[in-house]
Amino acid sequence: MKVVINPPEIKSVVSMSASIPRLTKLAFDPEISVNEIARVIEFDQVLTANVLHWANSAWSASETPVLSVKDAVVRFGIGHIVKLVIGKCVAKPMKQAFPGYELQENELWQHSVACALAVECLEKITSKPVPAPAFTAALIHDIGKLLLERHISPVLLGQIHTLIIEKGITYIEAEREILGTDHAQLGGTIARFWEFPETLILGIEQHHLDVHSPDPVLDSVQIANTVAKLLGVGLGSEQMNLTINPGVPKRMGLTSGAMESLCALVQGKLTDTLAQWEI
Repeated sequence: MKVVINPPEIKSVVSMSASIPRLTKLAFDPEISVNEIARVIEFDQVLTANVLHWANSAWSASETPVLSVKDAVVRFGIGHIVKLVIGKCVAKPMKQAFPGYELQENELWQHSVACALAVECLEKITSKPVPAPAFTAALIHDIGKLLLERHISPVLLGQIHTLIIEKGITYIEAEREILGTDHAQLGGTIARFWEFPETLILGIEQHHLDVHSPDPVLDSVQIANTVAKLLGVGLGSEQMNLTINPGVPKRMGLTSGAMESLCALVQGKLTDTLAQWEI
């Protein structure tokens, strides 16, 4: 079966303000000033309200009220702001159940948040730089499942599982063979439709490739996905059926001991982080 996805279906997957793709592009431009970022947010009333709400919420631990968008951007950092506003858009659709992936309500969202948290914690574990787009890419790396879920029937899911056993291949390979595409490829298609930066698209589109050109965003997302899986968060029908090139942890400066430390950090912070997203 060849799954065909058309632009209207892509557009329907998540309702997103036009300001967000623009903000995402600017956020990853090192030449852009805080004032320019703040101006984009301020022209969107909903974005402005959300950013100021987060900046003054209890979990932000601000000792003084944050009264301007610019102050909020300075306080949080633009990478964190982008992650928050995109998370606000995708949280609701990601919290639903995904029978095609054998995921109960909230499981895909919890997996996504665990991955984003793993990227945050990665900065504390490694001396290697973790690019800002990695936070957002990790949060929405499975966005393609929102689309592909609509096309996976119980019969097709059974065929995928049978193929994994018969050929000894990974879940993503079986998904691609049965459906003619996979959720990572579709995630990249969605990110391109939103006109996100190419480095962010790459982190989504190739997060299951075991051989790829070195890219710190993609490497970070693959590490984050592995951590979430090792913690048993959002396994679903994929389970631990994934591969990661040994060069990825090496490029990120991670030994086996460092990976264990990263998993422990994420495990310790996950409950509080999930609660923060409910604000």
